Amino acid sequence: MRLKVSLQLERETAVPLNSQHLLTAVVYRFLEYSNADYAAFLHGKGYAPDEDDQRRFKLFCFSPIRSRRRRIAGDNLILGMGAAEWLVSSPVEQFLSEFASGLLSSGHLRVGNAILPIANVETLPAPPIEYSMSFKCLSPIVAAVAERNAQKSWTRFLRPKDPDFSDRVRANLLNKYRAFSFSLRLCQKLQCLHQETCATGRRTFVEGLPGGGFVFVVMVRAFAVRFQPRQAHRVPD
Repeated sequence: MRLKVSLQLERETAVPLNSQHLLTAVVYRFLEYSNADYAAFLHGKGYAPDEDDQRRFKLFCFSPIRSRRRRIAGDNLILGMGAAEWLVSSPVEQFLSEFASGLLSSGHLRVGNAILPIANVETLPAPPIEYSMSFKCLSPIVAAVAERNAQKSWTRFLRPKDPDFSDRVRANLLNKYRAFSFSLRLCQKLQCLHQETCATGRRTFVEGLPGGGFVFVVMVRAFAVRFQPRQAHRVPD
């Protein structure tokens, strides 16, 4: 399910270009307004593919603040006066319910020092589910593999043309599906392929990472998903 948060800016407003961590904090703040226990669970633990699995997933994603009238000034994105929007998506009904409740009780988004008034919150209609589909990403995909030799270990960040890229995206989607549904149905024949003509990459700074925080972020605008009809069943979007 996807929520569209419509904003109405009364003046030009500057938000940091690197605002991913700030928007993540906004999500948890609204969850805490509504249900502090659930916010603590999601932040501290999250959902696991199996009960004994150490991997944890938050099972939500969001877009940047989007506006037709925008420009870059230094380290800031300047949003023009008028309409802007923020999309938030999750298959977990409790997340969306708690998030929407906290959101509506606030009346605005605070992103760093910027205050963005909320004009409306609506649920977007679910897309039709087919056996072969293409998706646009709300946020960048970062794909990586762990590597080691006799002396040390390191993380190698993948580019779209790397042979492991599609396999890592596929494995990530399947693990998140299992964390959501505790089911292996749909998993065996799922194929995930980025659409090469729509993929670009660039080095970007991500806060909190060691070694200066620079990674190669893959900006995949669309990727394809295919699976066999007999193994398909509809899940919440």
